[in-house]
Amino acid sequence: MQINIKNIEKTYSIKPVLDKINFTIESNSNYCLIGKNGAGKTTLINIMADFIESDSGEVLFDNLNYETNEIEIKQKIGLLSEENSLIEELSGIEYLTFVGKLYTLSRGEIITRINSLSRYFFDNPADIKKSISIFSTGMKKKLMFCAAVIHKPNFLLLDEPFAGLDPVASNLLVEFLNNYKNKNRIIFLSSHNLNYIEKVATHIGVLDDGGLIFDGTLDSFIAGGKEKIDDSLLNKLNSTLTKIDEVGWAF
Repeated sequence: MQINIKNIEKTYSIKPVLDKINFTIESNSNYCLIGKNGAGKTTLINIMADFIESDSGEVLFDNLNYETNEIEIKQKIGLLSEENSLIEELSGIEYLTFVGKLYTLSRGEIITRINSLSRYFFDNPADIKKSISIFSTGMKKKLMFCAAVIHKPNFLLLDEPFAGLDPVASNLLVEFLNNYKNKNRIIFLSSHNLNYIEKVATHIGVLDDGGLIFDGTLDSFIAGGKEKIDDSLLNKLNSTLTKIDEVGWAF
């Protein structure tokens, strides 16, 4: 399994957001994309998910592209986006059943997977029988993730998967992702939460000013454990911290 990002470019108005982005992700990888706000992480995921078109370049999933193999690719993709994709008039179980049917799962498969996922992620599995409209932010995020993986996708695309989750749920997600990856799967995610990134990443990509300034293993990113992940990111972004005496006002 592979994902190939080839010469992806995207410009909004006159501002280049992505400029000739190239990298390859191999199977059995948790590839984590990090960078500053506005660096283009969500834009790249939306291009990978075929939500928006790039200005040039292409994304290949096992050498298949959307132009000729759209349905085949989308059957193999699970997506968690920043946008709330839930149908809040439904209950949680109704929504997951609906998603399972979209992926042509049998009734038995849908029931088994809903039961398994709800027992894992929800303190009270019966909560998914309630209306989504009364779910908390964290419950909605967990339900969206369950919908993204109910069909056991080969390619899992996650945009800020830890946002809105409490520490217990976040660590459950870390454990799930580390166990989900295998030789027939690729996980690609973006997040600002470097603590959890360090727990799941096999590979790191850093976007800055429209370009991919780092693409490599987690071990190489943190210099074999000699650097903290946040220090390594700051160094690669050439960031400087403002000294307290330069702030210009008294605390």
